Amino acid sequence: MHAHIIPKSLESLIENNTIKGITIETNSDTKLKSIVFNDKSRHPYSEIFYSIHKRLKIMKSQNILKQVISIIPRLFLYDFIDEEAILIHKTFNNDISDVVKEYTGNFIGMGSVPLQNVKASIEELGRLKHELKFKSVQIGTFINGRNLSDEEFVPFFKKAEELGMFVFLHPLIVNDNELTRNYHLSNLVGNPVQTTIAITNLMFSGIFDLAPNLKIGLAHGGGFLPYQLGRMQHGYQVRND
Repeated sequence: MHAHIIPKSLESLIENNTIKGITIETNSDTKLKSIVFNDKSRHPYSEIFYSIHKRLKIMKSQNILKQVISIIPRLFLYDFIDEEAILIHKTFNNDISDVVKEYTGNFIGMGSVPLQNVKASIEELGRLKHELKFKSVQIGTFINGRNLSDEEFVPFFKKAEELGMFVFLHPLIVNDNELTRNYHLSNLVGNPVQTTIAITNLMFSGIFDLAPNLKIGLAHGGGFLPYQLGRMQHGYQVRND
């Protein structure tokens, strides 16, 4: 169920300037393509992400009958202005829906929403459920520096519970620092840490009292949460904050 794609509309959205400041570049030596983001970070623009035929061959070789497909997290674009983000997420969700319809039985759609605008996200959540027939949505572990436990996002989680939508938390890019610069640690360690921070904030915030039937899934094995539940419980019992 953790299977990312690059939507078919990405190139056209970049070309018509709906997605600003992001380019697709080709390495002159290797001839490999990359998506280059505003912060100069890169994501591979390789066939495995955008070719459904290539994906089906790989799935067959691995004996995978179905995938739940979702956009690469770098395309959450939470820093975009509301109007652009709303259009982009709708377009990406439609792209995923098209794949699900064309390759019946091979794929299940997981949507995304522009969480910098909670009202628009709730509306798109309803469209995902009722129009596109999706049962899940993927969101980042924080939104423009704000924790998911902020009161601003409570209506979104309550709506997800009401609709019975499964919410999949996925880390955003973890910025390099001196301690994680080597050995791909920004991903290998940074991603699980980010997931742990996000879900622990939600647990302590009381969101599961407000929305007791909310279903949340955690990428990358749940981060470090499964191994630190005792520590979290002890902290809850002894720390007033």
